[in-house]
Amino acid sequence: MKYTFTSCLFMLLLTSCVDRSEDRLFKEVELEPITQFSYPGRVTRVFGGNDDFIYLSGDPLGVVLKYNLDGEVVDTVGEKGNGPEEFSSIWWYHQPNDSTYYNFDYTKNKIRLQATQTDSLLAWQSFNQKSNVIGIGDSLFVTTRLLADGDFVFSEFDFASGEYKTIQSVSEGSNLTSKTDLDFVYYGEFSKSERKGADQLLYYCLNAPLFFTLSPADREVKRFSDFRDLEVPTAQRYGKKTVLEPSQLCFIGGGFYEDNILLLTTLQDVFYVEKNQDFFIDLYDSNSGKYKESIRLPSNEELYVPTDLKVFGNFLVIVYSYQNIAVYDLEEIL
Repeated sequence: MKYTFTSCLFMLLLTSCVDRSEDRLFKEVELEPITQFSYPGRVTRVFGGNDDFIYLSGDPLGVVLKYNLDGEVVDTVGEKGNGPEEFSSIWWYHQPNDSTYYNFDYTKNKIRLQATQTDSLLAWQSFNQKSNVIGIGDSLFVTTRLLADGDFVFSEFDFASGEYKTIQSVSEGSNLTSKTDLDFVYYGEFSKSERKGADQLLYYCLNAPLFFTLSPADREVKRFSDFRDLEVPTAQRYGKKTVLEPSQLCFIGGGFYEDNILLLTTLQDVFYVEKNQDFFIDLYDSNSGKYKESIRLPSNEELYVPTDLKVFGNFLVIVYSYQNIAVYDLEEIL
């Protein structure tokens, strides 16, 4: 991977504009958080499950903090350090039972199975390249990979065997003529939903106006486009530097709720995100990918800029300025 979310989010100054809606259809709703609290540092990732807890990882702590819905830390997972069982930068965390948990340490590029009580290392697998990853079962994961021929694909990773199985090319259905740096063009993040007992994944690109739903059980991938009809960028190399043209920030965060896909967005002419600018939650139908409506995030001098959005159960979690967390009840919003 050639860049981080932070470098993507803070890169270019806001250009002037007149119409601040981009033809969105707005849902009139008041966003009132049921809980607000602050993380003691800079949030890197937000995790959740079927329980009523929120898990956060970030700097400088390095560990995973478990919060209840009152914003109180009820548990700390792991210890920061360079040892094989210690944490560096956790980009994914899941506890399938009371005795073990999985985590993906991006810096160490390892998926690990560890004991809940002692954090002792039970098993681990290394990736052959760095990317995002999400679990779909006790020992199966979905990730993105850049193949030797330059193609960028969704792959299933078996933790027990360490083997990959390609699900589908991320660029399938596109009219791109070049495979230059497709991992840069299609770089994005996963989000997870459990609906009707079946896992469903969302993958949204940061720089390309595309998002995907994946059903690992039947290996079905659906590709959808941002309603604004933005252009998929191409990668241009200038010496050792790779630049996307056009430069744009498409999606900042995302999640599922019932039959809705929620995507955190800003204006297409905004690539450097400043305090008190325009941000939206764009809603799409999860089956057809059709745009439905949007919710305007109010300017908030206390919370500042939204930098991530995730959905866990009936709760919408928005991280502001990498530190302030606001939790909303989606039953009151949608």
